[in-house]
Amino acid sequence: PHSRKTLIWITPGIPIDLEGVGPVKATTPRDGTEKTMMTGDIHLRLSDLTKKVFETARRANVPIYPIDPCGLFGLKLYVTGGHMEAPDLPNAPWVRAMSNIVSSATNTGGHAIINTNDLAPGIESIFEENSSYYLIGYVPSNAKSDGSLRRLEVKVNRKDVVVRTNSGNYTAKAGPSQPPRTPNADLSDALASPIPVRGVPLKATVAAYAIPNSRNAVVSIALGIREPVPSAAANGRVTLTTHLKASAFTNEGEPRGTLSNTARVVVREGAQGDADYEALSRIDLPPGRYRLRLAAHLESIGTTGTVVVDLVIPDFNGDRASLSGVVVGAEPGRPSAPRDLLTGVVPLIPTAQRTFRQSDQATALFYLYQNGKQGIARGKVMVRVVDEHNEARVTESRDVGIDRFVSAAGNRALRSAEFEYRIPLDRLTIGRYLLTFEATIAKSVMRRDVEFEIR
Repeated sequence: PHSRKTLIWITPGIPIDLEGVGPVKATTPRDGTEKTMMTGDIHLRLSDLTKKVFETARRANVPIYPIDPCGLFGLKLYVTGGHMEAPDLPNAPWVRAMSNIVSSATNTGGHAIINTNDLAPGIESIFEENSSYYLIGYVPSNAKSDGSLRRLEVKVNRKDVVVRTNSGNYTAKAGPSQPPRTPNADLSDALASPIPVRGVPLKATVAAYAIPNSRNAVVSIALGIREPVPSAAANGRVTLTTHLKASAFTNEGEPRGTLSNTARVVVREGAQGDADYEALSRIDLPPGRYRLRLAAHLESIGTTGTVVVDLVIPDFNGDRASLSGVVVGAEPGRPSAPRDLLTGVVPLIPTAQRTFRQSDQATALFYLYQNGKQGIARGKVMVRVVDEHNEARVTESRDVGIDRFVSAAGNRALRSAEFEYRIPLDRLTIGRYLLTFEATIAKSVMRRDVEFEIR
C-alpha cells in the first residue's frame, strides 16, 4: 500500500477550466458553427472530479504520466480543421486540454509526454524514472488534523538533477470515533509499512529445513523481544501475550503466504526492569528467495514492531547436496513460547540471542542433505571462528561419514545428517566473532555463517 505505483494515462486531454472561468467554446470543423464544448453544469462537475482525482492520487502516492497520442499540434489541427494560423487563445479547447494534461502530471508527481510525434523516448523515461526511487519520511511541525493540503518541496545539493515528487500531502481529517483496534489489524498495518516499524525492539533469526515427501521446507523463526515488566509483577506472576504474524514475499514482491500465532510467556513474581524472551513461529515455503516480514504486537503495552529478514531456501529434495539453516540454542536460555511449536523439526529450542557470557553454553546445529537417487557420499565440515580483526581463533575439520546420513521418514531418497557444534565461548575473549561452517559433499561446497558476541 505504501510503495510506489504509476498510472499511465493516454489522452488528448479534457478541455476544462480548473480555475472556474466558465464554459469553453470553440468552432468545430464539421459545420463551422460555434458550439459550447460543455455546458456550465457539466464543466463544473468535471472540474470538481478532476480536483478529487488529483487529491486521491496524492493521498495514494500515485503519480500520473499522461501521454498525448495526438502528436505535435494534433488536437489543434483537428479542432481547427487543419488551420495552424488559429490563435492560441486562453479558452481555446486545445490550450485547455494541454493545460489539463500538464496539470495531471504536476499535481501528482509525474511528467507529461506532449508536443512530440516520437513517443518512445518519453515512454522509456517513465520506466527509467520509476525503476528506482527514494522514500523520504518526515515529521511535520504542524500537527493539526484538518484535512488541509500541505505543500512539499524537495531539493538536492547536486547540479543537473531533476527532482520529481508529490507537490503536497493532505493531512488526516478528524472523523467520527472509530471502534477499538484489534491486534490483527495492527499487525496487518505494520506489515504493510514500507520500512520497519520501530515500536518494539526485535531481533529475528530464521532457518529452513527439509520436509520429507514435500517440496516445501519448514522455516523456523525465533523472535527476540524486550518489553517493560508490568507493575502487576510486584504482586504475583504475570503472563505476557505476544501476537505474531509472518508474511513471505518473493523478490518481485509477490506474496507467498502468511502465518499467525500467539506466544505467552510467564514473568516471575518480583521481576523488575525489562523482560527478555523469545517468541517462536514457523512458516512452510517452497524453494526460492524470500523476504520475510515479521511483526509482533505486545498486548501488555499495545505496541507493534516489525523486522525484515532475507532468506534463501534450497531445493532440499531435488539438489544433489544441500544445507539447512543454522539454529543456535543457549544455556541458560531465555523464556520462549510456544516451546512445542518446533518439536520434531529441530532437537533444540532456537534462540535469536547472539550475545553471550564466557560462562554460557551455546550450541549451533544444522543438517546436511543428500539426494540418495545419485548415491551417498561422505561429507566434510570445516569449522572456523574469526575475531573482529579477521584473525582465526578456532580452525578444525570434521568428517561426516556415509553412515551418518539416514533416510527421512517415508522418503528413502532424501538422506540427512545432523551436525552439532558447541561454540567454545570459554576459550574466547570478550569481543565479536564470526563462526563459519563450510560443508563439502562430493563436488558441492556450501557455507553458513553465524555472528556472535561475548561480553
